[in-house]
Amino acid sequence: AGPVHAVIYEELQLDARATMYSVGRFLLLSAKELLDVASTDFVSQTGSKWSSENLRDQVANFDELEQVLATHGLECYLPMLHSNRIETFKLCPENNHMLTGM
Repeated sequence: AGPVHAVIYEELQLDARATMYSVGRFLLLSAKELLDVASTDFVSQTGSKWSSENLRDQVANFDELEQVLATHGLECYLPMLHSNRIETFKLCPENNHMLTGM
């Protein structure tokens, strides 16, 4: 496996230019290409999000999901589930990323 550059979706939402610039640096873009990335208006290029940030509006079994997270040692994800705005969260411990075996 080669090098990996993680992009956190919420960081992309909050500051697309800075996030894409970091991707460009990871991809070893030239200085001119990096300047192009830094000057791009990503919002006007991609449009706006129309759906609610409230996952209760988006997830049909929200209450069930909330209960599973709360009762299976996955409480770290509850602030993300309950958030009604665009924000970034600290990553949850790696051992909590798989819900298999429940």
